[in-house]
Amino acid sequence: MNFRACSLVLLGAVSVPSPAAEPAAIAIPAQSMATALSELSRQTGLQVLADGGVLAGKRSAPVIGAHSPAEALQRLLAGTGLGYRMVAGNLAAITVLPNTEIVTLDPVAVVGERIGDGEAYSLPTATTATKTATPLLETPAAIQPVSQQLLKDQQITRIGKALENVSGVIAQPSGDDGDFDMFRLRGFYNGDLIYRDGVPIKVGSFYSGQRDTANLERIEVLKGSGASLYGRMEPGGMVNLVTKQPMKESGHWFTQQFGSYGLYRTSLDSTGPLTGDGAVSYRMNFAYENSGSFRQFGFTDRKFLAPVLRFELTPRTRFTLEAECREAANLVDFGLPLVGGVNVPGFPGRIPDVPITRNFGEPTDRQQLQETLAGFHWSHDFDDRWSLNHRFTAVVSDTVFRRSQPYVLSTDRLIEPDYFASLGLTPDDRRILFFRQRYRSSAELYYTTLNVTGSWRVWGAEHNLVAGADANWTRYRHGLIAWDSPALSDLYQPRHGLALGRPTLLNHWNRREGWWGVYLQDQVKLPLAIQLLAGLRYDRAYGSEHFTSGNLEGPGRSSAVRATTTSGAFAPRIGLLWQPRPQWSLYGNISESSGSSWLDKLDRDGRLLPPETTRQWELGSKIEGFDGRLSASLAWFELTKRRMASSDPACSVRANPCYAPLGAVRSRGLELDISGEPLPGWRLIGSYTYLTGAVVQSAAGAFASLSGGGGWLLNPRHAASLWTTYQWNSGPMQGFSIGAGTLVRGKSQSAVGEPGYALLNLMLAYAFDWGRSRIIAQLNADNLLNKRYYLGSDYTLLNEFPGAPRSFLGSLRVEW
Repeated sequence: MNFRACSLVLLGAVSVPSPAAEPAAIAIPAQSMATALSELSRQTGLQVLADGGVLAGKRSAPVIGAHSPAEALQRLLAGTGLGYRMVAGNLAAITVLPNTEIVTLDPVAVVGERIGDGEAYSLPTATTATKTATPLLETPAAIQPVSQQLLKDQQITRIGKALENVSGVIAQPSGDDGDFDMFRLRGFYNGDLIYRDGVPIKVGSFYSGQRDTANLERIEVLKGSGASLYGRMEPGGMVNLVTKQPMKESGHWFTQQFGSYGLYRTSLDSTGPLTGDGAVSYRMNFAYENSGSFRQFGFTDRKFLAPVLRFELTPRTRFTLEAECREAANLVDFGLPLVGGVNVPGFPGRIPDVPITRNFGEPTDRQQLQETLAGFHWSHDFDDRWSLNHRFTAVVSDTVFRRSQPYVLSTDRLIEPDYFASLGLTPDDRRILFFRQRYRSSAELYYTTLNVTGSWRVWGAEHNLVAGADANWTRYRHGLIAWDSPALSDLYQPRHGLALGRPTLLNHWNRREGWWGVYLQDQVKLPLAIQLLAGLRYDRAYGSEHFTSGNLEGPGRSSAVRATTTSGAFAPRIGLLWQPRPQWSLYGNISESSGSSWLDKLDRDGRLLPPETTRQWELGSKIEGFDGRLSASLAWFELTKRRMASSDPACSVRANPCYAPLGAVRSRGLELDISGEPLPGWRLIGSYTYLTGAVVQSAAGAFASLSGGGGWLLNPRHAASLWTTYQWNSGPMQGFSIGAGTLVRGKSQSAVGEPGYALLNLMLAYAFDWGRSRIIAQLNADNLLNKRYYLGSDYTLLNEFPGAPRSFLGSLRVEW
C-alpha cells in the first residue's frame, strides 16, 4: 500500500502559509436546549456544564454560519434567561439571568453534567436524510445514528457489528469474492453501495473488503430511499459513514486491543492545530490489525491510514484535503456448502452436520487489496443563511484473489442437473466439486457534487432550501480464470491440496457506468407546527460493458458481448410532519426511485436490462424524553420493487446466464428504535424489527434471481437488539463501567430456515486519570454463552455462514 501518498497530503499542506484565525462554521437548528448544547460541543469542542433543572423546557435559538464557540453559545442562549461563564480553558458553565442581572452559579453547588462530550448514545441531529443539520425530531423519515460512544463501548472495528444496533438492517455474509460490507435494509440488498460522507462507493465492484471504523465519527442509517438527493440506489435505505474531522483543540487517542484467535490491533487518532492561531488543523487516524479466526485457515492482516487537513482561508471559507490508504489480506471463505436444493422456496437445502470450524476451501484462498482514496471539499458562507459546498472524491483500488467454492453433488440440486452427467458424476449428497478461480480486479471512481443551501421566511413560513448537482463515473476491469476441479472432496472427510487441472473458462469484463443529476429540496416550516419536505431529482445514467468469455472446454469456443445503455429517471419524495408537542412528532412520506444494480445483467440478446423501479410509503412517530436525553422512533413501511431481473431459462446458468425484467417483490414491516441516557450514567440503545415479504410478480424459472434480489427471503420475521451500560461517576465505584446486551434473531424466512438465536454480550471497563491523561481498560465478551448459530447465506444461496463462538476482546486506551 502506498502510505507515502497519504502522508504527502499531510506534509505538503503543512507548508501552506496559514491564514488569520477565524470563526468556525456552525449549523445548529432550533431545538431543546440540552440537545443544542450537545451539538455545539460536537461541532466546536467547547464543553458545557449545566444543571439539568435549569435546562428543562428551554428551547435554543438557531445558529447557522461562521461563529466562535463563545459567540455561538451566546446566540443559542439568546432570549432564554440563561447566560454562561468560562470556568476553565475549554469549559463553560451555564448561569441564570434573573431580571437582567447575571447571577453566577456556585461551582460547588452545581449538580449537573457535561453536555456534548461525545459520551451520548442518542444524537439530536443528522445530515444524511436532508443534506442539512436537521433535528431527528423534525425529519419526516426513519434515520438512526450510531454514535462514537457506542463504537467505543462495543469495541466496534467493523461496520456490520455497529449496524446490529439499528432496526431494519441485517449484515449480509459475503464470502464470495472476499469479505466486503453488504447489508439488507428493509429486506433488500444495499446493491453493494455504501456511502462515505455522502459519496457512493460500490464496495462489491471494488472488492474493497470490510471498511475500518478507525476514522469514523458516527454512522447514519437512512431507512427508505434517499434517491431524491443521492441518485440511483436500492430502496431499503443507505448506510452513510461520517468521518472524523480536524479540531482546533489538541486531542490524542491511542488504543491497543488484543483478543481471541490471536487478534492484535493498534490504532491512533490525533488532531489539533498546526498553527498558533488554529487556522490550519489536522486529523490523522492509523490502524493495524492482525488476527486469526475460528474458521480453519482464517486470517486477517489490515493496515489503514487516513490524514485530513483543514484550512480556514477567510472568516467564511473553509477548505479540506483528505486521503485514505488501505491494504488488506484475508481468507476467502465460503462457509459451509448446503446439501440438497438451493436456498429458495420449493427447493429446500439443509445445513450439513459438520463442525463450524471446518473450511472446505484451500489454505491459499485469499484476497489481497490495495485501495487509495483522495479528495477535497470546501464551503463558503455568503451570510448567516446561505452557503455553497463542493466535494470531489477519487478512489482507486486493485484486488487479486484466489477462491475455491465448494458445490455439493446433491440429488435434488436444481441448477443444471445435466452438468454433473457431462462430467460423469452421480449426485450423492456427499461428494464436493470445486469451482476454483483466480481473479484480478481494478476499479476507479470519480465523484463530485456542488450544492447551495439557504433559508428564508415568506408569508409566515420558514424555508430551508437545498439545490445541487452531482456526477459519478466508475470503471471496473476484471479478469477471471476458472477451473472445474477434476478431483472430488468429501463433505465429511474433506481433502485439501487438490490439483487444479486444465482451466475451463477465461473471462474478461470492462465495465463503465455513471450518472449526472440535479436535485432540489425544500423543507418548509408552516403554522400549526406542521412541516413539509418536498424533493425532486432528475438523473441521467449510462453504462457500457464489454464482456469476453473463452470457453476452453472445446477448441475455438469463445464469445464477446458489447452492450451500452442510457436511462433517465425522476426521483420524487414528499414528506409531511406534525409536532403536536415540541418533544413529539408524527410524520409520513412517499418516494419513488430507480435501482443501482442495473449494469450486472444482460438479456438473451446481449442488451443491458433497464433499471429496477421502487415506490415506498412510510408512517412514523418520534418522541424525546428526559429533557432530550432519550429518544425513540416507530415506523411502518411498505415498499415494492419492480422490473427485477429474473433468470431466463433459455440461457445456461453456469456458462452464459441471461435475465429478463419480469419480477416484482414487496416488503412490509415495523421498526422501533430507542437510544439515550434516561438517568445520569445509564445509557441504552435498542431496536426491534418485524418484516414480511412476498413475490407479487414472477416468471417461470425466475425464483433464483428473485430470491437474490429480494433479500427479505433471507431475513428473519422478527429481529431485536438491546445494549445498555452504567457508569459510576462518584463514590467508591467511580470510574467503573459495566455493560450488557443481547442480539436476537428469529427463524429465517429462507428455504433453509436457519433457527433463531439470542446472543449475550458483556462489557467491563475502568477509567482513571493519570496526570493530564485518561486511561481506560476495557474487556468485551461476545456470545458469552457460546451459542451455535448461523448468519445465513450470501447472494449465491449455495452456502451457509456459521457465527463466531464465544470470544473476548480487551483494550487499553489512553486519551490526552
